[in-house]
Amino acid sequence: MTNRSNEEFRRIIDGCILSNESSWREFIQRYDRILTGTIVNQNGKDDAEDIFQKVLIKLVENEFRLLRNFKGTTEAEFRSYIIQIVRNTLRNEYKSHSRRRESSFIENEELDRALIRKSWEVWEITETNRLYHEMISNFEDLILNLDLKSREVIYFRFRGLKFREISEILGMNLNTIISLHNRALKKIKAFKEKSDSLQ
Repeated sequence: MTNRSNEEFRRIIDGCILSNESSWREFIQRYDRILTGTIVNQNGKDDAEDIFQKVLIKLVENEFRLLRNFKGTTEAEFRSYIIQIVRNTLRNEYKSHSRRRESSFIENEELDRALIRKSWEVWEITETNRLYHEMISNFEDLILNLDLKSREVIYFRFRGLKFREISEILGMNLNTIISLHNRALKKIKAFKEKSDSLQ
């Protein structure tokens, strides 16, 4: 992150804390994709709007207490912070509805399958996704063969996030993200070829 970007994000946060309406609009515009992507990643698409609203309410309640409590200095740290707020909100939602779920959503295989089905709904095909497009029919089975981090990287790419954004969200080095992505594509292709040869 550049100093300018960090200054801009700090200006937006400070404006929100001062109840500046235009800062709040900028905040929503700037972080909508990360908040929504995390919600869909963790919970699926069905209740995403409701959860998104609850996260926003959490952020504004008690005179923006959660924003005031942020102690980091960079936007990357702030992104991690708001992702954790989303996760905490989801945990509270599950508790209040007495749903039986493990606290670590992403490691739960049942949720992984639900995530894949839900992410399939938001799948966007572009010319650069040609390889993904060829694997549509076997996508769920193919992606389940990947390790957790590779699944996350592939999922966020499907959501349209750039490698740098994924790197910030997952708190990993950019080159590691690119490497995970490329290896995942090779594995998916190999799984697909193996699957095709068995048919």
